[in-house]
Amino acid sequence: MTDSLLLNGGLMYEESDLIGDDTSPKIGLVYKLNPSNTFRVSYSKASRNPVLYEDQANAEITLCLIAAPTTCFPLTVYSSTGGLKSEVIRSAEIGWLGQYRSVGLTTDIRLFHDELRRMVGTISDIHQR
Repeated sequence: MTDSLLLNGGLMYEESDLIGDDTSPKIGLVYKLNPSNTFRVSYSKASRNPVLYEDQANAEITLCLIAAPTTCFPLTVYSSTGGLKSEVIRSAEIGWLGQYRSVGLTTDIRLFHDELRRMVGTISDIHQR
């Protein structure tokens, strides 16, 4: 844009037979006030597809008493409901980078907000289909 203002953007496209297609965009704006001070803002959205085990596995073990081997108890270790959707994170960030070489000091201060949705492995997966 200019010598002191830079616009960054990116996009990732992902195909999945299990979940479907997804895109993850990112956009950022960097402003260099002077050689020592840089400010930035950015926004991004990303996702993580559940792996096959998380989406479709049903694991169970059976515990049997040593003294009475015919007395056994099934214990569910992991039981998937199937049809999980991708986890999603939306992230917004503002930051200041200060570089003061004369005193050997560099600062990188960031404020951010992350919003996570559809976390795999939580009860909320059942209600967000």
